Amino acid sequence: MGEEMNNLLKKEKLTKAEEPRVLIQDWYKNSQSRERVIDRIEKTLDSELPESYSRAIFSTKLNVTYNFVYDYAQKGEKWVSA
Repeated sequence: MGEEMNNLLKKEKLTKAEEPRVLIQDWYKNSQSRERVIDRIEKTLDSELPESYSRAIFSTKLNVTYNFVYDYAQKGEKWVSA
């Protein structure tokens, strides 16, 4: 998933089918976009974190990760995950 997204972000022009997969620059200002980010983080953590994590630990990790991403976006910081 990371490599595919990285390739999309490098493209000069996206197709109509690719556009919804890339978040808009000011995603943090829109509640639907924020929900999409939370959902993506949750799915990623669910597949990557150990199954031994309790629901409370999982929720903490989700909140910390989302707050990190949100803070970066709000400050205009640019970064790409591979």
